[in-house]
Formats: sequence, structure tokens, C-alpha cells
Amino acid sequence: MFLIIDFDVLCYASIKKRPDPASTVAITSVEDVPDNPYSTDGYTAEENADWLKECWFNLLDKIEFLKEETFATEVVGYVKGDTNFRDALFATYKAKRGTQVSNARRNPFVQPLRDRLVQEGIGIKARNREADDEICIKAYECMRKGIPYVIAS
Repeated sequence: MFLIIDFDVLCYASIKKRPDPASTVAITSVEDVPDNPYSTDGYTAEENADWLKECWFNLLDKIEFLKEETFATEVVGYVKGDTNFRDALFATYKAKRGTQVSNARRNPFVQPLRDRLVQEGIGIKARNREADDEICIKAYECMRKGIPYVIAS
């Protein structure tokens, strides 16, 4: 079985929310979650590095889980690239996302996880298209060759 993974989804899913560093109260309800539960503010560089390491191991666990559940013998996965042909065609492509999530609320741990997947040879950076496009292309290649596959996204 060939497993094709959208690593962008797994990166986000691998990062748990953490409490405000100034608070000693455990998060027990939605009201306890700070404005940006992914912020690095208030944490030391060492604490942020430790948190990123924990996120990395969460990500690896999720990949292993998917491999086992799908009986995969081969795995390929894609992450967001630096460029996308749609940006040149449509000035408003994903423009609303910028207003929905301000830079202050973006998750600072996602890109380092993407980068490490590529550095470790686990993930492939999409080139001039979406990771989803690459996933569809790989699925089509598998289909043409008669290779059984599953997409995890």
C-alpha cells in the first residue's frame, strides 16, 4: 500500500495548545485558553525548543500510526512550498486567510516542522503549486500504474 500524506495537516495537528506561561492555572475550559495558545511569548528559548521537539515527536507518532493503520509499505508526503502558480493568476487567492488569522495568532511551530520534514527526507516541498496538487498528481500516478494507495489529509 502506498500512503500519500498531506503533512501540512499533520503539522498543525501535532501542535498542542499550551497554557499562558504567566498562568499557573491548568486549562480546564475554553475560557482558560490564552489569546494565542501557540505563542512563543513569555517562554524562554529553551522552553520553545523543548516544545518544538515535543511537537516533532507528536508528528512522528502520527506518521507511524498512519503507516500501521493503512498497512503502508511506501510513504510520501508533501508540505507547502514557497511559491504557488495561483498567486500570479489570482491576486485574491487565499486573501481572506490573512484577515481571518493575523500574524500575531499564527502558529510559529508549523513552519519549523515543515522544514524539518524536508530536511530529514520525510517530506517533499511542493514546487509552484499546493501540497494538495502534488498529492493528487501522486495519486493519479499510482492509479495509472495499478498501485494501491491511500491519501491521508
